[in-house]
Amino acid sequence: MIKIKKLIVDGFWLLSNSEIDFTNKEGLINLVGRNLDSFQSNGSGKSTIPNAICQALYNKNMIGKPNKEIYNKSTNTKFSCICVLDVMVDNEVKEIRVERDYSKNFFEYYIEDIPSGYTNKVEKQKQLDSILGLSFNTFEKLFFLSASRSSLFSQADDSSQGKFIRELLSLEFITDINKRADLELKSLKLELEMKLKEQDNLIKQTQFLKEQLNLVKVSSFDTAELNIKIENLEEIQYNKGIKEKEFKAFDKEVKDTEKEINTLTSNIEFLKQQQTESTKVLNLKICYTCKQPISNLDDLENEAKSTQDKITELATKRKALKDNNLGKYKILKGLQTSVEEITKKEILLESDIKRLKILREQGENSDKVSLRNKLRKDLAKANDDIVNNEISLKEFRDNVYIYELVKVCSGTKGFIKERINMFIELFNGTLDRISSKALGNEINVWIEKSDKDSFELVYKENGIIQRYQDLSSGTKRRVDILLCLSLNLAIKTLTGVEINLLFLDEVLSNIDEEGKEEIGKLLRFITKEFKDKSIITVLHGETIENDFTLLVTREDNQSTIKWEN
Repeated sequence: MIKIKKLIVDGFWLLSNSEIDFTNKEGLINLVGRNLDSFQSNGSGKSTIPNAICQALYNKNMIGKPNKEIYNKSTNTKFSCICVLDVMVDNEVKEIRVERDYSKNFFEYYIEDIPSGYTNKVEKQKQLDSILGLSFNTFEKLFFLSASRSSLFSQADDSSQGKFIRELLSLEFITDINKRADLELKSLKLELEMKLKEQDNLIKQTQFLKEQLNLVKVSSFDTAELNIKIENLEEIQYNKGIKEKEFKAFDKEVKDTEKEINTLTSNIEFLKQQQTESTKVLNLKICYTCKQPISNLDDLENEAKSTQDKITELATKRKALKDNNLGKYKILKGLQTSVEEITKKEILLESDIKRLKILREQGENSDKVSLRNKLRKDLAKANDDIVNNEISLKEFRDNVYIYELVKVCSGTKGFIKERINMFIELFNGTLDRISSKALGNEINVWIEKSDKDSFELVYKENGIIQRYQDLSSGTKRRVDILLCLSLNLAIKTLTGVEINLLFLDEVLSNIDEEGKEEIGKLLRFITKEFKDKSIITVLHGETIENDFTLLVTREDNQSTIKWEN
């Protein structure tokens, strides 16, 4: 295990007076730049961070710059750094602090604050490499992936593949792998045996629970009848609501019409009274009050006629309203009868449901039913445990197979050819497992040997096989990330060493929007699948959904780094 916790660096090209604490920063980290000297992101110093880490740990950088050129040429500040990390030493996690200062020609590493005890720098670096458990060549391949350089296994004409595997499986190194594989194999076989016994006990437990369930007989309560009655009640109450709304609407119409009829009747009676008085005057032709002759009899006759016309008009309107209401009375009566019938059914159903619920509660509260329910729950849990245990057993069997393969190929009689075949088989198994989870079961990715020292990637989707060079830019980039991740996991299986940081430089460059979205999904999958890993994406003008942001700011030819809130 290599868990980088903190980096303090000064004078690494533009990088000056910067401290990065990676504690509790697992997840997706965007590394973005701001170049105040030229008002853009390029040239801010983002890509120097992984090189600075390599320089701190291995006294080397990934672009092959001599150590004498690793300084800030604007300020003439020479490289100095402190790198704090956790490493597994003698089966125990210990904190390592690596310090370098080129201006003082100083290099030392401390294990739990205790200095190495070596005076010779070459020997000291050799011992530090041994503690880290990875050579620089292996470390930088696991630690850094850039769009500007092809990843391992992505092309067939890369002879460094074979050299890398030969270095990884060298005789001195393979001896340690063999010892570790032997210990792991013994431990795994012991755990596998325990898991098999556990599985056998779970199967026996399920059989016992089934027998107990058959023995516990209870008077069954038919919930179907209750459910049907509840559904019927809901339907009846719904229909009753509709009928009540119709009844209220018609009742309001009838009452409003009755009010209008009453008003018309009052107006007719008033007009009739006026008409009676006018008729008296016209018959006598004199005013029955003062007894004087009436001079305007024609006007009075016209007024009487107008009153009679008004009475006739109002009476006709009243008759039409009464006739219309007769039909509404019938509808209203029918609605009232429907509501009363539905209410009777509702009362009967409510009473029946109440009775059935009491019976159900009495049944559920019985000891036998409680015992039967408990047995059912125990049986369901036992079945779930069997399924989960079977998944775990498969993983144990796969790991036993891997370590048996490793042990056979890493013995003193194991030849480099067999070791290489073993590594490729291990690598392909890891690649297939990760790619299936990340891209889907219809996609398969694997490595084939093309010649003595070269290997070629094969990509198969929905039965169609493609070579790496035929893939789209977005698919290539996703495959490159999966290759790097699978290489990490394969080497972890061999050596037990894994790195908590993974730098992805310009992973979105020259990729269309759909490809960027797919890469974003893949990175989010990785952070969920590997919760202890921090994926640092070095971006140039793009953005991607992230958990944290590291900001590199360049000003006056110096760059500083800080976490953004």
